[in-house]
Amino acid sequence: MSELEVLTAQANELSSRVDFWNNAVLVALLITALAAASIVVSQRLAFMRAKQLSDKQEELSTAKEAELRIQIANVAAVAQVETARLSKIAEDERLARIKIEEKIAPRRFTAEQKKTIASKLRVFAGQKTFLRPYKGDTESIELAEDIFDALGPRGAGWDVSFLPIETEQTGADIISGILVGVFPAATKKDKEAAKNLVAAISAERLTIFGPQELPAIREFHISNMKITPERHIDLGSPMVITIGKKPN
Repeated sequence: MSELEVLTAQANELSSRVDFWNNAVLVALLITALAAASIVVSQRLAFMRAKQLSDKQEELSTAKEAELRIQIANVAAVAQVETARLSKIAEDERLARIKIEEKIAPRRFTAEQKKTIASKLRVFAGQKTFLRPYKGDTESIELAEDIFDALGPRGAGWDVSFLPIETEQTGADIISGILVGVFPAATKKDKEAAKNLVAAISAERLTIFGPQELPAIREFHISNMKITPERHIDLGSPMVITIGKKPN
């Protein structure tokens, strides 16, 4: 083989090797580009997933807070209902105790109650009325004394005739509670005073009835009565307050 042929063969062989490595470089560059693109895509997806995770965690935190608020509100509502129930029980027990005490205790007015009644009825100062407890009934008489204090000259300024009822002489049934009555001669103002009297005493938790229309006939037994300037008797009074027995 001539020298030219040998050189030509060597050149062809070297050219083939250069082409191979050029191709190898191109392949390597392609692989590198794909790897870089993969990294970019992966990083982008990682950022997206991180953002989604953050959003979900925020939603979860908000949902937990909302659920906690609901639970707290439910607990507060239950506590409020229970508090109301216990308060009602306590109030019912208190009222029941008051009723028992009122049933056992004699009917009396405190100094403050007398002042309250007097203040409500002072507008009718000068109003004439009979005050009639049952003679011999201590509880009835003591209550009448309290009412006299509230209505009389040291109270509302009414003109009160204190006249106990002689039960053994009347023969009538003994009433229960307090009865306010007006006679036919009573004026509109007398009846208005009687109406306000019933309201004032009723407001102090005593059983009272009226005003009731009464017949004109009156029979009063006034023997053995001690008459004083305050405890006088005016048989022309248009109104009568009968202090009956304490209701059972």
